[in-house]
Amino acid sequence: MGVTTAAATARLLADAGIERVFGLPGGEVLVLMDELRRAGVDFVLMRHESNAGIAAAVHGKLRGQPGVVLTTLGPGAANLMLPLSSSYLDQEPLLAISAQIPDDFPASHTHQLLPLVDAYRPVSKYVAKITGRNVAEVVPRALAECMNRPFGAAYLTLSAREALKPASSGGGAALDGGTIPRREGNARQKAKALAGLLENARRPLVLLGLGINPANAKRIRQWVNDWDLPVAVTPKVKGIVDETAANFVGVVGGMAADNLMCQALESADLLIGVGLDPVEIDGTWHAELPIHWILEASNVGGIVPPDTQRRRPANCSRSGANA
Repeated sequence: MGVTTAAATARLLADAGIERVFGLPGGEVLVLMDELRRAGVDFVLMRHESNAGIAAAVHGKLRGQPGVVLTTLGPGAANLMLPLSSSYLDQEPLLAISAQIPDDFPASHTHQLLPLVDAYRPVSKYVAKITGRNVAEVVPRALAECMNRPFGAAYLTLSAREALKPASSGGGAALDGGTIPRREGNARQKAKALAGLLENARRPLVLLGLGINPANAKRIRQWVNDWDLPVAVTPKVKGIVDETAANFVGVVGGMAADNLMCQALESADLLIGVGLDPVEIDGTWHAELPIHWILEASNVGGIVPPDTQRRRPANCSRSGANA
């Protein structure tokens, strides 16, 4: 027999630079676990599937690659909802793989059978069922979708029976792909327009958020320092600029001092949101103040109002400034 689907899956992960897979064993994934070991990929044993998924996502984000979590089927796979949802909201690259009931089981066999694909599709950028026919297509694509900005989750299933079947070199159809947002417009023209806005502003304020590409951190710091721009950050990007510098205003997005920060937002005559993502903001001022959006991760492009009128946001009352 040639290379099995499980072996092909393990080799594709290893060839993509994956060195660790986090998870909790179950009989239905033992074949894949064994093939991961043969491919030189460590299996990190965790006490709970949710913990495994969160650990994998953080590990992946720190390594600049998808984190990978592996679980059994049924209740074990159901515990992936927390890390998949967290990855969806926090823009963390996570590939979740779980077992599933084989397709050729009788329809009356409902033991540990859950609609996992349907459940996880809304919070995943890509979902698919690994088979011997499509393994060479869906595993690389799942890894790639995790790393397309905004980072996020992908979910794959592999049944114990399919894991033992021979893998073919041909591709197969995936269940769902989705459309990945792409940047639009000319970057040079946008930079020129932004420079013009800054030239005419007397009280600008730059807001840095989760959508920033860390590779641009040095250039962003140089920009705000060279132009002497007041800057605030959301919690997820604390540390991206010097918080001891005179131009650092504070942290926005749900902290205790937000009412005070809202006064700073209202006082500005130009708000520039660089990678600002409302997912971090515990309030509605992002939709009520006229922000010039520069979305490196354009996942809120269809949500953020394009033309907002300047008015006092309801959640920025000065009466609560001592909160």
